[in-house]
Amino acid sequence: MWANYPIDGQTGENKGQLQYTNAKGNVGTFTDYWNWAIGRGYLDFARGVLDSKTFVTAMTQFVAQ
Repeated sequence: MWANYPIDGQTGENKGQLQYTNAKGNVGTFTDYWNWAIGRGYLDFARGVLDSKTFVTAMTQFVAQ
């Protein structure tokens, strides 16, 4: 499992784990659960708006074999 840790571009400060707001208005911590295999290429896209209940966040993954 991994998580994104945003870094402030001005100060270099670690802002902690990336958080989002789900469709019910609850705040959660962004994590991932994908299992990767040797010999494949993976491309992950995070999409959505982190603090919006309308445009929820999600991960999409593409695999090249």
